[in-house]
Amino acid sequence: KVFMVCDQTGRKYRKVGIADDITTYMEILDRLRESESRYRTFFETSTDGISIYELPNADGKQKFIDCNASYQRLAGRDKTELLDLADIRALKKFFNKQTGDERRSPSPEITREDGRCAGLYSWVRQDGRVNFIECLGNRLNINGTELMHCVHRDITQMKLADEKIRHLSRRIIESTEEEQKRIARDLHDEFGQSLLSMRHKVDTLQKKLVSAGKPDLPELAEIDGLIDTIGAAVRGATNRLRPDLLDTLGFLPALKWGMRNFAECYPLIRTSMEIVGAEKKIMPEYEIVLYRIFQEGLTNIAKHAEANAVTARMIFSYPSLILTLADDGRGFDQDPLSGFPLKAHAGLGLRSMQERMLAIGGTLTFRSRRGQGMVLRAEVCQPTLGQETPFFFHDKRTHAELDHER
Repeated sequence: KVFMVCDQTGRKYRKVGIADDITTYMEILDRLRESESRYRTFFETSTDGISIYELPNADGKQKFIDCNASYQRLAGRDKTELLDLADIRALKKFFNKQTGDERRSPSPEITREDGRCAGLYSWVRQDGRVNFIECLGNRLNINGTELMHCVHRDITQMKLADEKIRHLSRRIIESTEEEQKRIARDLHDEFGQSLLSMRHKVDTLQKKLVSAGKPDLPELAEIDGLIDTIGAAVRGATNRLRPDLLDTLGFLPALKWGMRNFAECYPLIRTSMEIVGAEKKIMPEYEIVLYRIFQEGLTNIAKHAEANAVTARMIFSYPSLILTLADDGRGFDQDPLSGFPLKAHAGLGLRSMQERMLAIGGTLTFRSRRGQGMVLRAEVCQPTLGQETPFFFHDKRTHAELDHER
């Protein structure tokens, strides 16, 4: 830095120079530029969309600050158009992460106490292309301004693949149930008719013996008892294959009948059942899956638990349907990752139940410790009327792909 020195008349007569060593400053500045360049490179070349926007201000609007190229591709708009928007949420459809239902008003993702958030939404694209975006964000405070830094990932193909698998699994379950229904009907019709004919012939033979003055044969009484035993076995088999109550009286009466039947078969086990919430209409495919979970759960308790008490609870909690089954039996040690029993080849029934729940978009969890019984919990979110699936929304092209897979 150089300064001119003047006398009283203003004449310049001397130059004064001051030299500072700014090596350290320049090194810091170079590192800062390098860091900024590295950050900008990561920001712009990320395969995930990255955005920064202000949290809703006094007028409730959400102002856009910055984004990378991947975010622009997801939105189907350029950066200038996005920055000019008064409220970025106007171009998004937000969805409930549990049910898949669209929220009535566009709102930011639900923020937790730690300032982080997670959400699902779809862009309203100008080209009409279907997309499904997962968003993870973190709240920041920079110079007193509340910002949200978010990472956006396109999971459309993953969701579509999951939906195809779910539809395929659902079709397999439906086919299995139809086949079991047919077998149950054939058992009832053919065995029922045959047993009825046998009983009629035994009764006729007994009457002929009486009219001839001959004593009754004890073998006839044994045959009559065998007919009753076979009839009871056939009724039990048909009820296990396809309970008539589920088709005639409905879901809850079928559950209550199943619990009463379990109590009659195992009188030493105390049983109780509770219905929580207002009963509502359940989709048929959900009814049969929840009933099978209930049926298989009671079978597992009878075979393995050595329990003294069993409690069942059916909870109607919009939008969820929750079925729990708890026992005080011997329990088991769970695998820390899968939750299934550690014992080799164990838990086949639990895996079968879990596959059924996954096919309808539900979850099955169980909590157990050796000597402390087990609690089984099945939960599924029933879609609203007119909604085909709880987790995905389709356009005509997507429907065509799914129909082709079916």
